[in-house]
Amino acid sequence: MSKARIVQFAPAKKNSAPLKTLLTRALNMREGGASYAKPDRFARARFLQQKVYRSRAAFKLIDLEQRFALCQGRRRILDLGAAPGSWSQVAAETAPEAVVLAVDKKPIEPFAEPRIRLLRCDLEIADEAAALPARVTEALGGKAELVLCDVAPNTVGLARLDNTRFGVVVAEILPIVETVLEEGGDWIVKMRHSTEEAELWTRVRERFEKVQAVRSVASRPGANEIYWVASGFRGTT
Repeated sequence: MSKARIVQFAPAKKNSAPLKTLLTRALNMREGGASYAKPDRFARARFLQQKVYRSRAAFKLIDLEQRFALCQGRRRILDLGAAPGSWSQVAAETAPEAVVLAVDKKPIEPFAEPRIRLLRCDLEIADEAAALPARVTEALGGKAELVLCDVAPNTVGLARLDNTRFGVVVAEILPIVETVLEEGGDWIVKMRHSTEEAELWTRVRERFEKVQAVRSVASRPGANEIYWVASGFRGTT
């Protein structure tokens, strides 16, 4: 049976041995079904004899990890909007000493890896959102060193409205990130280009030492999807 192939990723800034293991595993996976009508090489690469990653989104973080070394060396990682959990899987494999807390309002199937802990929380409910920082600190043993956020709002198929919704979600998540992320920590979040983007970009730049807008090679061609990699959280005053 033919093997799935994925593109070469850019070298990581740090020792990327864990990522080489992930990519080697992906390259050796056999082709199989996927949750998309037209599965691409990333969707097919999810399968060996069983599903290794819970969604093809795992390869987006693998790409970004090799380029920015986001997870390596971390001990406390928070994955907001984690369901079904593929980013948490990659984070745990890449940071072997880290506790990874996967948070979502949807139920997440438990992981075999005990370092991946689950927390169900609906951030649209005020009481649950207010309680989240204390729950995160308790579960991780301190504030997060890295916050991952691949969450996406429900879309309706109207480009301008859908793009605006992404900006709204990021704007609502930013104050939460400020309460759960330790000073000097990093945040990566999915975004779409929209008319509201410039104002939000300015807000994020005020709170982090450096912000970069990048596209993952695993994003589907033509998708209006980018990631903001914000590093060096300035902390709260």
